[in-house]
Amino acid sequence: MKKLMQMLLALGLMAAVLKPAFADEKKDGAPAPAGAPPAAQPAQPAPAPTPGTPPAPSAPTGGKGKLELSNNVWDFGDVWQGDAVQGEIGVKNTGEGPLMIDVRSSCGCTVATKPKSPLAPGESDKLVISYNTQKRKGPANQTVTLTTDDPAQPSVPVTVKGTVKELVIMEPAEGVSFGRLLETSTEKRTVKIRPQYKEPMTLKLKEGADFGHYKVDFKEVKAGEEYELTVETVPPLKEGAGARIEIALETSLEKHKNVSIPVQAFIQEPVQVRPTRVFVPKNVSNPVTRLIRVSYTPENPIKIVDVKSNNDAIKVSIVPPKTGAANTQIAYHEIQVTLPPSDQIPAKGAQIEITTDAKDARYQKFTIPVDVVERPAAAGAPQVTPSPQIKMVPATPANTGATAPPSPGSGAKGDEGNTGMTPKDAPKGDAPKSDAPKGDAPKGDAPKGDAPKPAEPKSDPGKKPGK
Repeated sequence: MKKLMQMLLALGLMAAVLKPAFADEKKDGAPAPAGAPPAAQPAQPAPAPTPGTPPAPSAPTGGKGKLELSNNVWDFGDVWQGDAVQGEIGVKNTGEGPLMIDVRSSCGCTVATKPKSPLAPGESDKLVISYNTQKRKGPANQTVTLTTDDPAQPSVPVTVKGTVKELVIMEPAEGVSFGRLLETSTEKRTVKIRPQYKEPMTLKLKEGADFGHYKVDFKEVKAGEEYELTVETVPPLKEGAGARIEIALETSLEKHKNVSIPVQAFIQEPVQVRPTRVFVPKNVSNPVTRLIRVSYTPENPIKIVDVKSNNDAIKVSIVPPKTGAANTQIAYHEIQVTLPPSDQIPAKGAQIEITTDAKDARYQKFTIPVDVVERPAAAGAPQVTPSPQIKMVPATPANTGATAPPSPGSGAKGDEGNTGMTPKDAPKGDAPKSDAPKGDAPKGDAPKGDAPKPAEPKSDPGKKPGK
């Protein structure tokens, strides 16, 4: 009995020792109940970086710059002509990132300094603006534009306003203007000048000044109140030589020592040819017509002795003159040019040669280059505007009506864009029309309004030019 009790006690002790081991084995080997979440896996250590491999870039955390101005208008008030005026606009970056800034002005009379760029977050600077009151008179209405990388304000205008009061008023207001002159013209103009300054002011002609092709006389009509400036041309006048000058008058003021009086004229050459260059659209399969005008002064009439081209495919002919009201300022001959398809013009171009019977050897022979130019690309590509220097006409010489000469100041020598005529004075219905497609020539640099605008293109029946 005693041995039996010892055996049972030994078995109980063995069971107590082995029970935790069996429990752990059952826990690890038994399947998880349905729907139970998977057991968490132990974390794996990160692999060591490969030697020589740069670390991956971190995501950007910087914000955008934000523009803030102290004011978007600079009003310099009422000032006198010649006063120095300057203003400041505060510029600040209130954003979370750097701010890039650039500046441009709407006029050369307005100059603005560029603020610091980039401007750091919270940093401030100044936009300094100055206005030229010497050249600009009357109300000012200009703009300085700031362009930035601020998404909400990519372009911010600052308005420049104020009034520049004249030191003197002139009658006529434009000063001395002769309009059209010839080489041999002897003309005289007088302008009245009245001081307007708040203090007494006297005027006198600056001694030793060079007035070019003008003779100048200045006198006081009423002490301190009215003066007369008389300007007379001194032939021979040369185009561009002294045609426009500024006559400086000295004042009795310490602050404003000079007043400028403008003198302008347009010196008409005895003979002019426009255009000075002819263009053929590339890849055009139909002939294109152009009109060349040889203008001259009625006091020195000329005739066209010969006109020819060094390319047989280019046809030239003198257009019969049209009868009608004569233009007393200028007369002209017209030459019709029929240009072949561009593949008949060599890469080096061609020439048209015009010979006249002018007495002056400078105007006896003119050479007009003929060049092939690219046509505009497909829809959506940048367009090339037809040059005003090329007068487009139909294939018939019926339309050869006279037009008036250009306005003063236009048509300077070398300005290929000037046709020598002003459309506003042309008789109605006489302006040549166009057979050529738009965009067949480079844009000329004639002043706006100096040449008739080409009419809408027409095409041959059943076939479009250039197709």
